[in-house]
Amino acid sequence: MTRGRTFVLWLGVAAAPLAWFAQLAIGYESVEGGCAPGGGAGEVLGMGTDSAALVVTAIAALVAGIGVFAALVTWRVEEDPGYVRFLGFAGFVGGAVLLATILLAGIGILALSPCGQA
Repeated sequence: MTRGRTFVLWLGVAAAPLAWFAQLAIGYESVEGGCAPGGGAGEVLGMGTDSAALVVTAIAALVAGIGVFAALVTWRVEEDPGYVRFLGFAGFVGGAVLLATILLAGIGILALSPCGQA
């Protein structure tokens, strides 16, 4: 296996989980910092909490989509039915689930106000 194919394999396996984790951690911290009483006054880095959370979601969805595509390429190109093809399939399925999770979180950001009262 060449270095390029190894990189594509690990991109397909790891990109979506890392993107989901980053969206979860960074998105939560940006909303908490922006909505804190006396803290952010509803702003994060000069933009509203909604906008900041949507930017984080869009970047995470892009990274996860790249990972899903890389996993799909690995799964479809590999001819030997071994661990490489299995990792490509697992990365594709897991990445697709996590990409859907990221997109559903984005829909929640659009539908609900992050700084609203419970």
